Amino acid sequence: MSVHAFFAKDEWPQQLTPLSVMREVLPYMLITSVVINLLGLALPLTLLQIYDRILPNESFSTLQMLALGVVAAILIESALKMARTYIGGWIGARFEHMASYSAMERMLFTNLADFERAGSGVHLERMESLGTLKDFYAGQGLQVMLDLPFVLVFLIFISHLGGGLVIITLTIFTVFIIAAWLVGKRLKQAIGGRMTADERRLNFIIEVLTGMHSVKSMAMEAQMLRRYERLQEGCANNARQVVMQSATAQGLGSFYSQLTMICVVAVGSTLVINHELTIGGLAACSMLSGRAMGPIQQAVGIWARFQTIRLARDRVSDIFKMRLEFKPGLPEIEPIAGALELRDVEYAFDDHHPPILHGLNIRVEPGEIIGIRGDNGSGKTSLLWLMMGALQATKGEVLVDGQPIQQFDPRSFRDKISYLPQSGVLFQGTLMENITMFRDEYHDAAKAIIQDMGLEEVMAHMPKGYETQIDDGSKESLPKGIRQRITIARALLEQPKIILFDEANAAVDGAGDEILRRVMFSYRGKATLILVTPRPSWLKLTDRVYNLQNGTLTLREDPPPQAKPGGGAPTTPAAQAGAPQPATTTTAKAPAPPSTPPAPAKPAPAKPAQAAAKPPPTAQKEDAASGGKPTAAEAKPAQQTAGDLDSALWSLGLAEQGVDETALANLLNLNDGANGQKQSPPGAAAPTPNTDKPAARSGMKPRGRRMSKEALAQMKQARAEAKQKSADNPTGAPNRTADKGDAS
Repeated sequence: MSVHAFFAKDEWPQQLTPLSVMREVLPYMLITSVVINLLGLALPLTLLQIYDRILPNESFSTLQMLALGVVAAILIESALKMARTYIGGWIGARFEHMASYSAMERMLFTNLADFERAGSGVHLERMESLGTLKDFYAGQGLQVMLDLPFVLVFLIFISHLGGGLVIITLTIFTVFIIAAWLVGKRLKQAIGGRMTADERRLNFIIEVLTGMHSVKSMAMEAQMLRRYERLQEGCANNARQVVMQSATAQGLGSFYSQLTMICVVAVGSTLVINHELTIGGLAACSMLSGRAMGPIQQAVGIWARFQTIRLARDRVSDIFKMRLEFKPGLPEIEPIAGALELRDVEYAFDDHHPPILHGLNIRVEPGEIIGIRGDNGSGKTSLLWLMMGALQATKGEVLVDGQPIQQFDPRSFRDKISYLPQSGVLFQGTLMENITMFRDEYHDAAKAIIQDMGLEEVMAHMPKGYETQIDDGSKESLPKGIRQRITIARALLEQPKIILFDEANAAVDGAGDEILRRVMFSYRGKATLILVTPRPSWLKLTDRVYNLQNGTLTLREDPPPQAKPGGGAPTTPAAQAGAPQPATTTTAKAPAPPSTPPAPAKPAPAKPAQAAAKPPPTAQKEDAASGGKPTAAEAKPAQQTAGDLDSALWSLGLAEQGVDETALANLLNLNDGANGQKQSPPGAAAPTPNTDKPAARSGMKPRGRRMSKEALAQMKQARAEAKQKSADNPTGAPNRTADKGDAS
């Protein structure tokens, strides 16, 4: 197999083959090699003349001229070798530049699924293999390949001068090549094992360095060290095998070189004794055999290295085997309105695995907000990657404004579709450069988004404000919530028309979550939002919610209430039925009873369009005692105090934030104990269990506002006093003392 055929394969770029890289300087390299090898004949031919002509005839003048000619030939040969080495270095540098650029370009624009099939250590090893190929172009490999054809020239001269000596030389060369080929096969296996072991070791090092905090927090240093010791032991054993096989190949070269010289001299001496060969011919044949053995010996060394080159070439070619995420020459997409549609979309990692997503049919209008819920591993992130075009659907189509997204260059719509991941990444540079992505023209827009994200105060506390430098150390010193808000600000910088929210608030604290929620819902009507989040406080503000289960999307039958314009509180069915609305503060006081008893209230007829409000347990007991008749107006103030406390508890919004209502009632001692019914806010419909949430897990903390122990104790005490007032004053007469105390 020729060198060109070795590199010219479908997955290998045509511009990186040896002939393509050396096209401009190849004629100069060939001319230089021809002259160098022809000048190499000067010394053997000079010895032939000295022994056969000059010494027998004692021609000293001819000797002087030959000596000057040989010296000039040696100087020219040395200069040409230096020039050839310089040209080889330039070719190697050019190849490394072109190959590194092409490999990086392929990795940046490759299909995301293909890229993630290998770890970071594997990709690093592939990039480092480019250095091995560079040595092949710039080192002795290229020179030996150019010198090998001239071995035939040296053998022709040996045959002309020594006759049968060429047979001895060819025999030794053949045995040497076979032995080197066998050693090369073992060397290839050893090199492959070493590279695999190095990849595993490098992947482990990256994992440990990335998770150093977890290693130290769990006291896993000893375990990690033992694992690294085993990996390093495997690398050392494989490296030992490589060194042994390489040394064997070099030893064979030295042995057969000396064996060639000895055999030529021994057999040639016999020919000289039999007057079949002159002494000058023997000396010339001896030097020519050594000169012919040089390129072959170097070729054997290169053959040993060629096993490394082949493996390096295979690893680099794996980069170019990764599929591009788009076809070259695709047009750019026009400005979009933000409509997004999935038609019978199906996605599988490869042909050997079942699809993880199937039967996806959804249409989102411009400016609409939808929520998506799903368990871990259900494919939520893959779904968003399909929507933004980072993954190619196995079947079906992803359409933006009614146009298939695969028909356009993805680089043209990445600024129109923003993806907000769970954990953002900061790059080395300043804070401002991380938000603007090193584009100075976005400074003004970056300052506006920084203010919206509440990062101004954070920037003000930085050593150099916006120009604070971010490096590997400072990345870890920044809180995760701040890092996440910076990356979200970067994603929103260009005012995208479609925002894909992949639980981007997972690492954000309470205050940051409130800011992020306000910013996200400020895009209502301006951009299309796809929210992947399990938080009810976010889902209740969406237009509709889908559940991602078993690889498909299903519309939730009881969509959350629609938020009021401007991000206000949603209008719930309980509010429509006359239930008290949630308070705007975290604490609430029971209102003072009226100074004059109000007129008796008549029970209002139930409306068929609204759910009947279920009275609290206290009211049920009193109704049972009075035979179900309405109580007197004078009995209302004390009961109203207890009811207002229930409203104050309900106004905290704890039930809406994911806290189980039964657990909340037990915590506040709001259960009557006799019937075990849950306390509801006055006038509100009976709370229905939230079937969309998974069962409460042990250790789960409620999200949202939290009540202090002191406030909880005060509210429990006020509740007990209110009940005691109701029991001590059954006639409903106003208690002026209690009124004054409540008013104070």
